[in-house]
Amino acid sequence: MKPIHVERLYQDLAAKVGAMSDDRRQALKQEMKRMSEGPLTKAIKKAINQSGQTPCGVARAAGIEPSSVYRFLEGGELKISSVDRLAEHLGLELKPTKKTRKVG
Repeated sequence: MKPIHVERLYQDLAAKVGAMSDDRRQALKQEMKRMSEGPLTKAIKKAINQSGQTPCGVARAAGIEPSSVYRFLEGGELKISSVDRLAEHLGLELKPTKKTRKVG
């Protein structure tokens, strides 16, 4: 059970989103999706789609909840532990590109 202050926060947020016009709500959804579309996210989504498995099958084989993968494919976020499991299952590896920046 959620604490009362968290429940009120969800209710307030739901009321604000519900009061938005459909156009504004769609624009917000698109902006949130755009913000979460980095190169790593795109690579994982592409690997899932090209795996020949359903998202549910990929999730189960990687040992994570299928709902997490479906949410991710719709623009949601994943925990880093889920990213690790998906990358391992899909045979993905993170390598530096030639466009490295100096720090300092």
